[in-house]
Amino acid sequence: MAEFIKDYSIAACKRKLSSVRGAIVDYPAYVVVYLIHALVDISNVDGDLGLINDAVLSLFSIFQALKKAEDSVEAQTTIELHKLAEIGISTRKTPSSSQNQYYDRISNSSTATPCERDDLSAWSMYEPEWEDYADPVSPFGASSISNECPAVGGSLEIIDIGSGTRVEVIEAHGGSVRTIAAMPDRLGFVIGSADHEVEFWDYQIKQKPGQANKQLTVSNVKTMRMSDDVLVVSISPDAKYITVALLDSTVRIHFVDTFKFFLSLYGHKLPVLCMDISLDGDLIVTGSADKNIKIWGLNFGDCHKSIFVHADSVKAVQFVPGTHYVFSVGKDRVVKYWHADEF
Repeated sequence: MAEFIKDYSIAACKRKLSSVRGAIVDYPAYVVVYLIHALVDISNVDGDLGLINDAVLSLFSIFQALKKAEDSVEAQTTIELHKLAEIGISTRKTPSSSQNQYYDRISNSSTATPCERDDLSAWSMYEPEWEDYADPVSPFGASSISNECPAVGGSLEIIDIGSGTRVEVIEAHGGSVRTIAAMPDRLGFVIGSADHEVEFWDYQIKQKPGQANKQLTVSNVKTMRMSDDVLVVSISPDAKYITVALLDSTVRIHFVDTFKFFLSLYGHKLPVLCMDISLDGDLIVTGSADKNIKIWGLNFGDCHKSIFVHADSVKAVQFVPGTHYVFSVGKDRVVKYWHADEF
């Protein structure tokens, strides 16, 4: 990082003293360096953490875009921007000491507002505000599957509902478990993780060595590898498609049986935090940190409507079974009701 700053500082001085105007493609590199500084040093940041968190999500979306960008004028600039984007993205996984000091200042401060405390968890970019709202319940009626706190790791817990006790802990992923979705037949579930993997699990009844009775357990039957962190997964009611929302703000749709790619939904400016598919399989609705919901046709991936719905991130969307009516829930603490055909 220091090497980049030094190089660009020297280049800036030369450009300032030179009578020859530099190429405009050089300037984005300075902006990227500044953005990285803003992410790394937040110890003196003050204000609404919800707004700041939205800004940070926007910066990471910019870094993701820079990784894929190609400069048609000057190839060297492309290489430099790619390297800088990698440095910016790495701040998500390696919080600086100033970031930790900021977290401590808010969490330990007696003057911190309730909103600041509520939004504190959103600051950790490796533990973002992406949550699952439908942990699957076993069809056997005895247990449910839950994901452990992301800070602990990619573990699954099997909980006995009757007694409220933990039956088993399974190491499922190398990264934080972001989402769990039940299969339509209720005989299994799908989980997505920050390690870029989507795993399919089946329920099983087994008698383990040393145990008198059989008990519920789960087994990983197949795994699909994605190109980025997995935030949300959803299965179509006929179990034909799996939709996967990634950190790069896209939603990829694959066939469940073969994992063959089907469609990509692109249009949200920030990552998709929630989605749902209508019971007839005609529509899919996505909600994003960009405060919008989008209604798509599942057959062709066409966007029917994009609606600015909330004053903050959209945290959940859900179709009313058998209809095209849909509820949306925002971080602004508002629940709204929509008709996906008439808007």
